[in-house]
Amino acid sequence: MPETKRKISEPAYEVKDDPSIKVFEHFPGKDIKDDFLEHLRLTGKPQDWKFHLSTSPPRGARPRILTEFVVPERLRKHVLMAPCPICSPRHPKYWEGMLAWFEEEHAIRAIGRECGHHFLGDFSEAVARYRRDAAADQNFEFMIRNCYKISWAEARIDELHARARLADRTKDLIRTVIPKKAISEINRHMGGTGQLHWFDVVKAPVMDAFGNYRYDKDGEVITQEVPVVKERFEFGGLPALKSLDDRTEARLITAKKLLEGLRADDEDAVLAVATEFQDSLEEVVFRIRRAWDMLGDAHAQLRDLREFLRPSNIETLGTWGRDHRAIRRVRAKYISAGVLLLGEIDRRARNIPIHGCLMEPLPPIIALE
Repeated sequence: MPETKRKISEPAYEVKDDPSIKVFEHFPGKDIKDDFLEHLRLTGKPQDWKFHLSTSPPRGARPRILTEFVVPERLRKHVLMAPCPICSPRHPKYWEGMLAWFEEEHAIRAIGRECGHHFLGDFSEAVARYRRDAAADQNFEFMIRNCYKISWAEARIDELHARARLADRTKDLIRTVIPKKAISEINRHMGGTGQLHWFDVVKAPVMDAFGNYRYDKDGEVITQEVPVVKERFEFGGLPALKSLDDRTEARLITAKKLLEGLRADDEDAVLAVATEFQDSLEEVVFRIRRAWDMLGDAHAQLRDLREFLRPSNIETLGTWGRDHRAIRRVRAKYISAGVLLLGEIDRRARNIPIHGCLMEPLPPIIALE
């Protein structure tokens, strides 16, 4: 049930000094923080937590932040705003707050997020310290969750290296027979739709802004040539055409360099890595994430090239490209298993060898947590 509404001047909360909860001589651990957050999740009442001290702290006190918190939206229609021991101990004050440890009193208080800036000493530094510590904890937990995956990533990079080198060579050969200008025109022609088109040009009447025909001085309807789509072809090779200039092997090399020295196959090894890089955990996390991005890019380029080289796609490109209505006339067909004939109609085409490994399926990448 919703809390009973009170007049603004009527106290909504009691303030009580309870010495039995002033037991925190040292900065509380994660278990205390987690206990508070679970209580908040269930009740939406930070002021009712068993270790919350509702009395006002000494003016100028220098607390240390355990965590930031927000009263859940789903509970706000059932509870009042929480009181702030600093500036509003008896009346509703905030939805967003901070759990703070007061060393001199050995006590913990849930306070309004902004209140400490006005009434407590060096509160901005306390918040900055909390956020630095929170970021370091998150980075350490990220390493605990993900460092064991680095050995998998290094093995995948080694496994894909030869395939990436062949992919780059194949893309280079494609670019020698279909110039960059032609590829750009085909990309614009498709417009991200995944379709190739044949157009016929027809004459259509020109109309004014009111939908009326426009006439020339002789009284004839003015016409203009308009391209009309006559046939569409589904073509799955667009991503590969867009990325012909990208170097797949270079991405794998970069990924492997980023992961050097970070491999950890068990928890002890993870702790050793974390200890070694404890002053630069943020950089380590960046290196791991960046390496995964590079591996993901390489994976996508190999997948896109495989899709482009699929026989049905090559057949579609050839059917579309040999007609005079195509935006660029292209010859494309497999003349035998593993040999692709490719080129523009008005230029000399070339036989491009397609290694079997380029057509093999790619297993998924293990995601970071």
